[in-house]
Parts: sequence; C-alpha cells; structure tokens
Amino acid sequence: MVLDFVLLRGIDGQDEEHAHRVAAVVGVAQAAVRRDAAWAVECGSVDPETLVGRRLSLAEFYGPRSDPATGALRAEQPVGWRPHFVDGSGFVDALLDPPYGLHPSRDGHFSGALDTGALLRDVVSAVLCAPGADTPIWHWNGDWCRYFDAGRDWWGASAWTIRTGGTDIVTIAASTTD
Repeated sequence: MVLDFVLLRGIDGQDEEHAHRVAAVVGVAQAAVRRDAAWAVECGSVDPETLVGRRLSLAEFYGPRSDPATGALRAEQPVGWRPHFVDGSGFVDALLDPPYGLHPSRDGHFSGALDTGALLRDVVSAVLCAPGADTPIWHWNGDWCRYFDAGRDWWGASAWTIRTGGTDIVTIAASTTD
C-alpha cells in the first residue's frame, strides 16, 4: 500500500492547527498498526517536536496535475527522471503515480483499463468528502517518525490531514519505497 487513509472522529482541538496535529499523530499511528508496523510508532520512534505542518490551499493539496475547480486531470508535463512522488508535489501525484504504477489486483478488481480520472473523483468524493476552497487541509513533513523511513529513501514521505466534517478529519499517510 502506498497511501493509508484513516478516518478519525471526534477530533477537536484548542484550534484548527492543534486538531490537525493530533490527527496526524493518531492517524499515522493507526496506519502503522494496520501495516503490522507498530514498531514505527512505538515509544522513542516518534518525535512530535519535529512534526512540521502548514495549512494548504485546495490547489496546493491537489498539486499541479489536477484542477481543483473542476476536478479534471491536467496533461502531464514530462520532467525527466525523478522519484515518483516528491514531498510537496501534491496528493494527486501520490495517489496516481505509485512506484510501480496502478495495476490490476490479483482478484481482478481493476480488470480492464483503469480510468485515473474516475479513481481520483471517487476518492475525492467518497473518502475526502469533496473538499472545497475553505476546507482546512494541512500538510505534514515526513520525518517525525519511523513510519516514513521507507519513503524517505526513494518515493517520498508525507502526510495530509483534511477536515471532512464537524469533528471528523481524514489523515492520509504517504510512504513507500521500491
């Protein structure tokens, strides 16, 4: 798995940044447990003091491959070789450009051609609750716990938190390697 999505309910805080900071730590911890990688968030392997975040606009969150106003994918610009996902290049790159591409699963779930535009629209609608221009979205660096170790080697390491409802926040953790 390249992206882990964790829905957290009842996340409120002293202020919006604090709520998102809590969601980043708790969401990444839950993602690590799902991957049988609890060691990545055990005592001593998490340093919340190095957790650095900033609020993003919708356009910054999606990145250059998608138009946030329409949800349409833009034509890719060839940039030469680069690691697949570069921290800061946006959620759309992380979702649609995993290290080995998007392929059918062994059970045939993606039988036939995969429509990446439809995949993006489905995730944005069903998982992220169609964020708008005023939706609080935060980006968090990927060097505050061992969960992100593999991604720092090659593909990228990052996390986002998105307010999807009154006290609901979705944490997206991105980290993998070849």
